[in-house]
Amino acid sequence: MYDWVKKQLQQQSGVRLQQRKAWWRALQWYFGYCSKKSLGDPFDLENGNIFLEDIKLQKTGLSEHIEEWAHLEDTLNWFFSEVAALDIAGQNMRTALRSQNMAYSTEKAYMGCLRRFQAYIYPADAMRTQGSDVISYLEHLKERKGLSASAQQQSYQSLSFFFSHVLNFEAPKYFIHTVSLNNVSKKQVPSVLSKGQLFELFELLPSRFRCMARLQYGSGLRTMELLRLRVRDINFDQRRLSVRSNPAKVHVCRTTLLPDALASSMDLQLNRVRRMYTEDLSVGYLGTSMPPRLAKAYQAARKEWKWQYVFPHSRLTDGIRNHVRENSYQNAMRSAAKKGAMPERLVTPRALRQSFATHMLENGADILKVQQLLGHASVETTRIYSQLTKKSLGMVSPLDNLNNIYA
Repeated sequence: MYDWVKKQLQQQSGVRLQQRKAWWRALQWYFGYCSKKSLGDPFDLENGNIFLEDIKLQKTGLSEHIEEWAHLEDTLNWFFSEVAALDIAGQNMRTALRSQNMAYSTEKAYMGCLRRFQAYIYPADAMRTQGSDVISYLEHLKERKGLSASAQQQSYQSLSFFFSHVLNFEAPKYFIHTVSLNNVSKKQVPSVLSKGQLFELFELLPSRFRCMARLQYGSGLRTMELLRLRVRDINFDQRRLSVRSNPAKVHVCRTTLLPDALASSMDLQLNRVRRMYTEDLSVGYLGTSMPPRLAKAYQAARKEWKWQYVFPHSRLTDGIRNHVRENSYQNAMRSAAKKGAMPERLVTPRALRQSFATHMLENGADILKVQQLLGHASVETTRIYSQLTKKSLGMVSPLDNLNNIYA
């Protein structure tokens, strides 16, 4: 995105060089703000208004940005009128992604690929692009940028989505002719941990991440589903978790297991969060973090107990409490694995979800039920795990098979 916007700014007529530099610094300031505050798309005018209002409140402490401040409103006026308003390709792409209920991480990756493609073909309009432009761009990524086959494939998939869902015609069959199928379409073998490795991993994790890891393994959650879990999503009576894959939606995507073995640990975790929540309310708490549109629709709910994160961040940010950072959890998992019997193996939180799926099937669970618990769109995705096991037992959460050591 940065390169594409910068190219447009460089071509802006009637703007002196020094002014362009000041405008670019102001835009970087705005883009960084959207990222830091988790506002989402900088092309959303509402985010621009939030940024300006916040900056005006803090203007007295912005001496280091005094030059950018002088140009800030002019910069954003230009950005939203000349760039965002005319970005038909980006607007249509985002609408198409959301109509297909794509995960936010997928939306972010696909939009990033589109922005890089727009920068490559600039000043041509992406809405009038041809298949030859895609081939040229992918060759550029391969030859000039040295991207791996998997990175090239992601760019191709995002542009194929753009062609089929926005331009309404088929993208050229690039990978069939230029990249070995062994390099591109080969499925990654799931990383499954044995029960002994799971015991060791849980014990070596720092205490603040231990309950998180056990819950992810015991319920088969994706990492972001785990981090975004809220108090209202836990049903202790029925031993269920409500999973909302899209954080901007309030409806339940699916339900999965809450292991009996975690009942006491989860109760202790919620008591700790309750104490933190009570302290927050006494110091001008603005509420828990939410996607902008959800926060606008449920503004009063941000301070309600049921909307608080089950695994909140240890610090407030501008009066708002977010969930635990994904990279903190990932780094803790990798460090714990290196300390134990798996120093040569890269262990990520995803391995816990993959271990859940494999052990559930190993316990004799029906593959269609496991598909529902995991939230797979196709049973073929779940079938990958059935190839790793041949055992057949009863259908219980795999965490409950660890002899209730954590009960």
